[in-house]
Amino acid sequence: MKEFKNLIHLDDLNTIKTNKLLIKIIESAGKDFEIENNKIYSYNKFNKKIKKKFIKIMKQEKKKHIKINLNSIELYKKIEKKEYKELRQIAFKKPNDFLKAIYLYTICED
Repeated sequence: MKEFKNLIHLDDLNTIKTNKLLIKIIESAGKDFEIENNKIYSYNKFNKKIKKKFIKIMKQEKKKHIKINLNSIELYKKIEKKEYKELRQIAFKKPNDFLKAIYLYTICED
């Protein structure tokens, strides 16, 4: 959580509101990756589950040449390729997807 906050420079904002925003983003990522929401996870376990599903999806895309239609994955690829001009435009149009992509990048690039 701390790394994610530092990456998107949220330390200066109201801590309670910031935490609520980040939790919503993380929960939304969990829904995108079909993580069970009827269980309670630690951040580490939740991140590992998302990372595992993310890696599985990326392998399926490469192996079967299937494009997975998740905005956060497409944005993750743009972050990885350093396509910053496109990312800036998308960040204003789809801020939640953009933050999910940053979250994915934060947990997957350890």
